[in-house]
Amino acid sequence: MGKGVIYTCIGVGLSTLLVSTNWGNAKAFTSWNGQQGSAPRLFYCLISPFGAEGEIGIDYFMSTTLSLEKLTTFDLSKVEDKSVTYIGIDFGTSTTVVSYVCYDEQSQKWICKPMKLKQTMWDGALFVSDKVPTVIAYYNNKLLVGEGAFLLKHKLKRNESIWYAFKMELGEDLGNKYYESELGVKTQIPILNAKDATTVFFRFLKDRINKYIQENNLNPQVKYVISVPASFEANQRQDLIDALSTNQIDVSKQSLIDEPNAAFLNCIYDEMTENIVIPDDINPKVLVFDFGAGTCDISILEVGVNHKGVYSKNLAISKFEKLGGDDIDRYIAAEILYPFILKRNDLKEEDFIISERKKIITSLLGYAENLKIQICKAVSLMRTGFDLSDIRDEDYVVSVKDIRIDTSKGELSVDKLELTSKQFTEVMEVFISKRGRTKKYDQEYGTIYTSVTSSLKKANLGLSEIDYVVFIGGSSLNPYIQDAIRKWLPNSKLLLPSDPQIHVSKGAAIHSFVLNALGVNIIQPITSEPICVVTQQGNLKVLVPAGTGIPTNVIKVDNLVVGRNHQNQVEIPICISNRDKLLKNIIIRTDNPLGFSLNTDIEMELELTADKLLAVRVRIEDEDCFVDSINPFANKELTTQEREALKIEKSVYNEASKNNGVASKKHLLDLAKAYENAKWYLQAAEVYELCNEKYPNTVNMNAIGCCYSYAGISKKALWCAEEFYRQNPKNDVATFNLAYQYKYIDTDKYLYYLNKTLEISPKKPHALFELGRYEKNAGKIEEGMSKIQYAYSLWKEQYEAKVLNKVDYTWLPSAAEEVGDYELANRVREEAQMLNLGYDLNNAPTIKQQ
Repeated sequence: MGKGVIYTCIGVGLSTLLVSTNWGNAKAFTSWNGQQGSAPRLFYCLISPFGAEGEIGIDYFMSTTLSLEKLTTFDLSKVEDKSVTYIGIDFGTSTTVVSYVCYDEQSQKWICKPMKLKQTMWDGALFVSDKVPTVIAYYNNKLLVGEGAFLLKHKLKRNESIWYAFKMELGEDLGNKYYESELGVKTQIPILNAKDATTVFFRFLKDRINKYIQENNLNPQVKYVISVPASFEANQRQDLIDALSTNQIDVSKQSLIDEPNAAFLNCIYDEMTENIVIPDDINPKVLVFDFGAGTCDISILEVGVNHKGVYSKNLAISKFEKLGGDDIDRYIAAEILYPFILKRNDLKEEDFIISERKKIITSLLGYAENLKIQICKAVSLMRTGFDLSDIRDEDYVVSVKDIRIDTSKGELSVDKLELTSKQFTEVMEVFISKRGRTKKYDQEYGTIYTSVTSSLKKANLGLSEIDYVVFIGGSSLNPYIQDAIRKWLPNSKLLLPSDPQIHVSKGAAIHSFVLNALGVNIIQPITSEPICVVTQQGNLKVLVPAGTGIPTNVIKVDNLVVGRNHQNQVEIPICISNRDKLLKNIIIRTDNPLGFSLNTDIEMELELTADKLLAVRVRIEDEDCFVDSINPFANKELTTQEREALKIEKSVYNEASKNNGVASKKHLLDLAKAYENAKWYLQAAEVYELCNEKYPNTVNMNAIGCCYSYAGISKKALWCAEEFYRQNPKNDVATFNLAYQYKYIDTDKYLYYLNKTLEISPKKPHALFELGRYEKNAGKIEEGMSKIQYAYSLWKEQYEAKVLNKVDYTWLPSAAEEVGDYELANRVREEAQMLNLGYDLNNAPTIKQQ
């Protein structure tokens, strides 16, 4: 094309008419909305600096290009050191991809390509691909990594002889979690936790990278960058860096790039750049939607032009969310395939304890994934663009054949498992619902809507203010996901890379080049959640807002004061997002017998480091406290009770790994009780059942049934209550609990067992209260209120004597409200909440009055 000729093409966008003018390598777009009297606006195209025709960085009249040169203010053609291979690794939950940037002497350009790596199959054959399944297997005394291990994924026992999705467990300080591992503590290459598995995986990956470099005559001097979820926080990042360092893969904190940011960098390079334009008076907002096997990871970026030139910056990132394609597989397996296979084999859910139910569902995951892929491919072929509205009424069936699963009840078998398009549409409603999280049995499923809207809220943007959506991650190919995003963001242009699974690795390689060759970090990381302090009134004061750039300068807080006169200690509860998610309770004590004075200033300084660790200094009068390693963005937001449960869980795993996979009775009982205190009731039931399996008749059915009941698993709770009553027909606890399980399913039995409970124990307040409320609602107001008043007096007496059972902190407020004592009801509820906070609000600071 000659530079003296103007080439023009016209294309219709989602909401504007675009007229493109090509003058050499410069491209400008004019937008016109078709209304009379409206003036066209000039748009600037984002042009790639890699492989573009002509010189890099030439400016044309009325043209601004987004390029690495503009973002870094470097002339890439003048980079002197061309002897390095810059590598980017997209370490995925299910699939890992490696790409590289190097200087090509023949074309005299910097090029970016994925690596096709060799992987060994179980029979010794070689498989070559740019996609490496993030799976490790130990099979026939051989360690397999990648495709060979992936093909054994659903044939071997997870965390015993095959390991996958371990990326999602990084940052968990749970010791030897894989206590049944065949590669145990005494083996040459132990795999006892996620960090071990990650170390083994990267050892394999580095070996294959080195062989690729050698075979393709690339420069052996390499610089690495690894991509991680934007919401991957300090503990997760540190575990990853430790695994990399063990393999002599040297990376700094800046060498970890958020996956959505890496995807955006590759947008500058890839063919998608011609789809994104920068108006002269508007800074476009780009939502990068990364939906992989294990996470739904979102970044919102702004691109634009200021006095320094073209820029890009992070506006918001989503919080860590275990939500991905694997969850869809699990839902299909647990909610469709599992009930179907039980029915076909004349079995009920009550026939299996939780641990065996999990094993059966795990065996069904491969079939579920197969069915999901079949339906998604079929729908993709039938749709128009990202729109599914014309095919929602289609009904078709996909299937897998010959299923055999060994269980304690014998072999479960069916000739064929099917999934209809109608069923799959219902499945996907769970993951695109606006209702929020869905709890099913032992699993809680998130929704991408929450991730999208929460990210927009952090960025102070509405659904209509996103200009572009970039889809990345294998699970973003799901047409139902794409259709949902299309509906929620109708004003956005949706961009799908030709291969979403290699997109991030190429962006990571580009970041490796920019970071290591130019010393520039283009997009600054930001905080995902606000860091707060809890005041004496129970309110939150935000110390570090969500979206704050990392690292920060020192942040000074000068409006906190001591809340009470003569208190001998002040507690500074540092929380993430809300007061229940305690990070650190900083306690400052004084030796002064008079304590601290009311309204004494509390001096506070905070600083977030590059590796997302929080340093805090607090000073009150002459008392000083400094904490330099708070991890504010742990991948799990935990209450005090949950932290204690995980501490005990770690000890159980470590003990089991040294004792052939078996924990002691005491450790198991301690763990179950800790789970109950943390309100992880289903986990408690599972451990109680495991304890009875290893040590028969240790735990009664009432304890297990109560856990099932609190977890909302009514069928199992009823079955346990009936068993416990059968064994203890004259026990008031057994009788009342059976009555309570019948409350909503059989009124006659409910009343029968309530009255029987009062025959056994006339002063049982729970039975009195339940029967009293029933009689009151049935019109027997005087009789009912008499029983309620009696129950109330019994509980109140225990409360005032400070011997009220923890469970009864929920019963007493209800009884108090029935008799009109609202002050007591509120006080008891507040005290119950305080019991779980892990700090005393009475000692917390208050806001200085201006």
